[in-house]
Order: sequence, then structure tokens, then C-alpha cells
Amino acid sequence: MKKLLSMMALSLLCLFMGSCDDNDISVSDIPAQVLNSFNEKYPGISAQWEKDVNSYKAEFRLNGKDADAWFSTNGDWVRTEVDILKTDLPQVVVDAVQKAYEGYVIDDADWIETPSQNYYDVDIEKGGSADIHVHVTTDGTILKN
Repeated sequence: MKKLLSMMALSLLCLFMGSCDDNDISVSDIPAQVLNSFNEKYPGISAQWEKDVNSYKAEFRLNGKDADAWFSTNGDWVRTEVDILKTDLPQVVVDAVQKAYEGYVIDDADWIETPSQNYYDVDIEKGGSADIHVHVTTDGTILKN
């Protein structure tokens, strides 16, 4: 019985701490070029790290918001996604989405930065259908349907 309770307690601890994910890795296991790129881009910020097949993902807080940044195995920054409230979307972005997707409702939004372009990833839905991701620039130009 004690063993069962101990296993349950450990499982709950892992669940609440988020530290028992199979992809989580220690900072000491991250290549120096990846850490250098992260520290250059986000000085003074600490992160939790995950390893994917071809990249490393840093999870951290940026200006009070949850953010994820991906780096290639050789240290190149690939992209950053920052969670934003849908109420924080610029009105020009909201207007563009509502015009292009009449009857859809904005469900969620992220700010995406890449080496070549920055944009909002706006999730929209209509009547229980699957979400559609719409990429919209800061001036309201829709990039992807």
C-alpha cells in the first residue's frame, strides 16, 4: 500500500511540476551553440528545454507571456511563438480576419517571429468545426488560410 501511495504521489508531483516529460532535457545537455543563440536573443532569461528530432525548444516567459523558441541543432534560431490574448490583437488584424472569414469567431492567438517574417497566428472557429489557423501581418494582410 505504501508503495502504491508513493508511486501516486510521484506521478502527481510530475504532473504538477511538468518535469517528467520524456522530451525535457537538462541545460547541461544542450549544445553550447544553441545556448549561446538563446542567450544572445533572450539575455537574462532562463528556460526549460525540450529536444525534438531536429531542434531544441526553449519554454520561457517573455514580457509576462508564455513563449516558445525553436533552435536548430547547430544553434540557428528558427522561430518564436508568444501566447497573446485575443483581446490584445490589433484592430486591423481582427477586422481583416472578420472580413475574410465571416461568421467565424477568434478563439486564440499567438505572435510568431521568424528570421524572414513576423505575423499573428489567429485560430478561428465556426459552430464547433475544427479550428482554422490564419496568419496575418501587423497591417492586416492575410498570409495563409
